[in-house]
Amino acid sequence: MEAKTTIEAKTTEMVYKASQIDCRSGIKAHEVKGGGCWGPEFIEGRRVVGGGNGTYVTATPARFILWIKIEDEKHEIWTERIFRSLLETKRLTAKIRSRIEATMPKVVAVEEQQGRRGRKYYTLAEDTAIAWALKVLESA
Repeated sequence: MEAKTTIEAKTTEMVYKASQIDCRSGIKAHEVKGGGCWGPEFIEGRRVVGGGNGTYVTATPARFILWIKIEDEKHEIWTERIFRSLLETKRLTAKIRSRIEATMPKVVAVEEQQGRRGRKYYTLAEDTAIAWALKVLESA
């Protein structure tokens, strides 16, 4: 197993995108990826569940995104799972999000990852995430 290399990245901003739930009717089975199969489908980051009689419920999860800059290119890191597990909370309330944004470091260590389809993305290095979460807890 290869050792992961960490890269220093400059943070630019934190953005919160609220979750969205939408019920649509009049959708034919051939309009949904995979046809009218049972169970949830995931289309462009949305969870699509057939409700029968041509109705579908689409749900998009909430995202707390850290924007970083590496070599003049902007990249996003989804941080909601990291902070929920490190802060041991089920929800990132507005109060917790404001404390996270207030303690955001100017530079973070990130690890380059490779997706299944060859897409490159970045994740926060574990030691950086832990140090950041400790700052958030101290600011309470």
